[in-house]
Amino acid sequence: MILSLALVCGAIYVSRTALYPLFPVIAADLGISSAQVGFLSGVYFMLYTLFQVPTGLLMDRLGTKRCLTAGFVLSSLALAGAALWGNSYYKLLFFFGLQGFGDSFYFAGTQWTVATHTPQERRAIASAVLGIGMAIGILVGLGFSHMLYVALEGYRLPFLLLGILRFAATCVMWRFVPDVPSAPVRTGIKDYFPLFRDSVIWRISGVTFCLMYGFWVMINWGPTFLGAERGFVAEQAGFYSGLIAIASIPGAIAWGSLSNRIGPKAVLTAALPLSGVFLFALVKVGASYPLIVLSLLAFGFCTNMAVIPVCTVWISRIAARRYPGKTVGAIAFYNCVVVSSGIVAPVLSGFIRDLSSSLSGAIYLAAGCMLLSTLLLFGIDTKREVYTDGTT
Repeated sequence: MILSLALVCGAIYVSRTALYPLFPVIAADLGISSAQVGFLSGVYFMLYTLFQVPTGLLMDRLGTKRCLTAGFVLSSLALAGAALWGNSYYKLLFFFGLQGFGDSFYFAGTQWTVATHTPQERRAIASAVLGIGMAIGILVGLGFSHMLYVALEGYRLPFLLLGILRFAATCVMWRFVPDVPSAPVRTGIKDYFPLFRDSVIWRISGVTFCLMYGFWVMINWGPTFLGAERGFVAEQAGFYSGLIAIASIPGAIAWGSLSNRIGPKAVLTAALPLSGVFLFALVKVGASYPLIVLSLLAFGFCTNMAVIPVCTVWISRIAARRYPGKTVGAIAFYNCVVVSSGIVAPVLSGFIRDLSSSLSGAIYLAAGCMLLSTLLLFGIDTKREVYTDGTT
């Protein structure tokens, strides 16, 4: 089950990140600004975010497997549509937005499947395995996207291949991933209001938003930054940006194991400031290739896929104890807040680049958000607020 979900996760992130190294190519071909091309990623995350809670509530009612399959098939068709009919900016916006809607089932559905079918003591490691699938997907998407563009003499046809890959991964999921049936107690939207007002969920979501913001700045604009401002050739820029994903694999195992011993709050209190420092260092080291590589590896070890599993397990445990029967909705709400960073990061960073002709300011802003977000953790009492039975 876990390996099948990791495969699906990898396929999603290949198709999601293959767009980013092509930002300069698409901007030049369509005659659009950096902010506009960044919104091609932003519109994906806008629909992905807007439908997180509705799709989470739907899975609480219908079960996870049918909803996940329908969403992934829709995403596969959207990628094929971008390849076959995406010959203008607004058509690409439509198809990438449609892909985001299909993928909105993914996070809550897969995480609740893992939480339901995995023993408590193995959930952090299981989430880390999903993170490994994500890391490989990001590396492949960033590393091979420009090569496919050159080989196929255009930026649209690669999305057809990605659509076929997504559909094949969906078939694997349908065959090997078990269902989580609908909640036995039917709930209305008003039953979720206490969840939406939960201060602990908001704080953890805010911390994770800032963590993801810095990650998405680098994944979206990292290849462009390395190519245009640090002298990397286009093919290298994607692979080097993918080092963030590679470093997250040992990071996920290390932080996940540490979380089981000292708790998620302590892990985040350490990882967040380190992420900000390493991201800040990426700009300050200048054009030194060894130091750039070291900064990317250190940043990847402390951010997103390395630490997100810790946050997700934390939210899942809170939701299962406080809001039984509404756990998928709780995870979806958390992810809705978190992935909204994917809307803001590419567009705001592109806007900063349009104004200053550099991405350095965008990276500094991301580093500052990560450093300051650590303050949100200090308001969480792990003994009294997180678990109603008083345990950590």
